[in-house]
Amino acid sequence: MVLVPAAMALMGHASWWLPRWLDHRLPRIGVEDTDREPRPEPVLVPEPGSRR
Repeated sequence: MVLVPAAMALMGHASWWLPRWLDHRLPRIGVEDTDREPRPEPVLVPEPGSRR
């Protein structure tokens, strides 16, 4: 827990470098699911007795 962060601090930005050939072989993973249809916008219904 000390060696890896220390090595990354010494290497700086180079510690996040990824070879181009490896970048092409790794799958692209996203947080959002783009294959599905977008969800409809939620409809806000006023509470009974509230004034608008």
